[in-house]
Amino acid sequence: MNSEMLLEKSKRDFLEILKDLNNERQLESFKVFVKAAIHAKNLELKTSGSINSENKNKIIKNKIDNIIQDLREAVPITAEAPNENIFENYTSDTTIHVDSFLYDEDDVDRLCDEGKLPSAYCVQCKSRNTRQLTSVFLLHFIFETLLKGKTDDKVLLDIGSRLGGVLYLGYFYSHAKKIIGIEMNPFFANLQKEIISKYDMNDRVEVIQDDILNQAQLVHSSNIIIMRMYTPSYWCILIALSIVDTLSIKDNVFQFFHALPIQQRLWSFIRDNTAPSTLLITIPSLEEQLADASCKIDYKKWVKEMKLDVLPNELEMTEENIEALQSIHLYQVK
Repeated sequence: MNSEMLLEKSKRDFLEILKDLNNERQLESFKVFVKAAIHAKNLELKTSGSINSENKNKIIKNKIDNIIQDLREAVPITAEAPNENIFENYTSDTTIHVDSFLYDEDDVDRLCDEGKLPSAYCVQCKSRNTRQLTSVFLLHFIFETLLKGKTDDKVLLDIGSRLGGVLYLGYFYSHAKKIIGIEMNPFFANLQKEIISKYDMNDRVEVIQDDILNQAQLVHSSNIIIMRMYTPSYWCILIALSIVDTLSIKDNVFQFFHALPIQQRLWSFIRDNTAPSTLLITIPSLEEQLADASCKIDYKKWVKEMKLDVLPNELEMTEENIEALQSIHLYQVK
């Protein structure tokens, strides 16, 4: 018996009971009883729903923790692929890259205490200014709060998916019908595919190994795009060894990754191929990123910024987390 049939039967049974009540006193007494019974049943359902939701969140958290542990075992602490050189102008003697999806700031402190990372590093590089979208906290906020109700039956694209943090949390915390990561590096593309297969996410998650410049149709057909490959310093914790006293991550971020003409070409490509109504999530703002790339795109003619007037419902709102959330910007293509 389906729910509609069960409801109709319950109504008929209820009317049969009323036939046996012969006066106002009985009806009034029965009404009080019914109201109390319905109230008790509602409480039972709410409690059960809360317990089920809590259990579901625990299961998801355990899966994410297991994924992070698998990734930690698959890559070094620096989260680099074999023979990868993240910083063109600096070597492992002067810079260390730590991926924030795998290690938060407490983990970094612990690794320093254990001697697995140098304990002398630039205070600015450790500061909240480098809080990143790939941290579990921010991803949880983006999918559970910022994009809540906006992902149903949508295609979500993560440009430069690397370890896949956006893909995994997008799978667990959104209703997007398709979550696609595009990654140039074959090592990271294959690693993501292994994780996706191991944790049975193939039904909605896909990784494409390619340069985004070859994927104009994919960009055009995506409803939500998360941008990360063009502003790497904002997506990873950078620890600069104290011997490099001239290093300024904040002011000279792009010199490590792409020449300006390439950055400008990438931004122009994204602008030219995003469809109207597409949502763009960036950290930091488009204005800041385009300025860093010396890119002359008038972003106000391309997108409109959407006001973020939401706060996480269940996440601890520390000063650090509030500052991190302020770096998130949401835009809609005109």
